Amino acid sequence: MYCTVEDIIARHSEEQLKKLTQVSGASSQLDEQKIAVAISDASNLIDNKLCKRYVTPIIDSGFLVKIAVDISFYFIHRNRHDNEIPKEVKDAYLAAIQTLDAIKSGKESIQGAVELPVKVQAVKTNQSKGDRVFTNKFFAKWI
Repeated sequence: MYCTVEDIIARHSEEQLKKLTQVSGASSQLDEQKIAVAISDASNLIDNKLCKRYVTPIIDSGFLVKIAVDISFYFIHRNRHDNEIPKEVKDAYLAAIQTLDAIKSGKESIQGAVELPVKVQAVKTNQSKGDRVFTNKFFAKWI
C-alpha cells in the first residue's frame, strides 16, 4: 500500500473522514475498513499504471504517498451514496492520474524505483545495399 489511514488523516480531518464513511444513523466512529478498501483500490490503480515501466509495488517512495492519498480520498468520496465529489477533490485526483501517466510514458520518473529492463528488438532486412537493422526506436512512431 502506498499510503495509510494515518496519511489520509494527516492531509484531511478525521471528522471529515468520519462523515464520509458513515452510513446514516451509524455511530460517529471512523470506518477504517472503507478507507482501507479505498487505499487498496488506489494502490492497485498505481501499480497498474506503473507496472510496465517499474517493478511494482514500488517500495519506500514518499513521492507516491500524496498521489495515493489523493486517489484514495477521491475513491472515498466516490463511494458515498450521494456521489457528490467536491471540485478540489476531483481536481487532485485528475492531477494524480496525470502524474502517473507522465511517469508511465517516461516524461517523469520516480527516484529509487527499480525500472524494468528494456527489451531491445530488431528487425533485419536483406537489401542490395547491405543489411539494414530497424530497432524499437524506428517502430515507435507507428505504435
